[in-house]
Amino acid sequence: MDVNNMKVNDIMSDIGVKVLIETLAKILLNKPRIIDFRCGDGHLTSVVANFLKAKEVYGIDIQDQLLEKAKMRGIVTCKVDLNWEKLPFKDNYFDLALASEVIEHLLNPDNLLEESYRILKPGGYLIIKTPNLSSWINRMYLLLGYQPPDMETSTKIRVGLPRRRHRPLAGHIRPFTARAIRELLEYHKYVVLKVCGVPHNK
Repeated sequence: MDVNNMKVNDIMSDIGVKVLIETLAKILLNKPRIIDFRCGDGHLTSVVANFLKAKEVYGIDIQDQLLEKAKMRGIVTCKVDLNWEKLPFKDNYFDLALASEVIEHLLNPDNLLEESYRILKPGGYLIIKTPNLSSWINRMYLLLGYQPPDMETSTKIRVGLPRRRHRPLAGHIRPFTARAIRELLEYHKYVVLKVCGVPHNK
């Protein structure tokens, strides 16, 4: 596949991506079939695909313009509302699924987890990245009476913050602690192999 010569080093300065790549390196998949549940323009998807020498790469998003950009990177794209819609893939099809900063945006995260479990092969992997409601920085905000920055209470304005009120809204509606995401994954039959954190500002 054409991933436009994307290299891991291009974005390894992002510590969250560094943790992702290091985790994938330990999995050592052999030319996997992968799916990214929030591929956006396909940048990160392409980096991961290139790193793993993926044989097939699929990307899901809800925005047409982003899917067009991802398609130009050689990604097979599908427009799916992950809240309610079923994924257009057969059972046990993928080796690896990525859900980077998507589950906290969903009204119905259970649909994503049920569908990802269905389409992953036995022994396949799901990697999730989401803000941690119980991070130390969020605990400090709460202790001082402020709203944690990643947990939004309005669709129009950021409220309850000491600063950065005018930063664009991220659309986070499902906050998770590490314990909560683990228990939810176990409810949906996943075996949690690793939980790790990255600095709050990354």
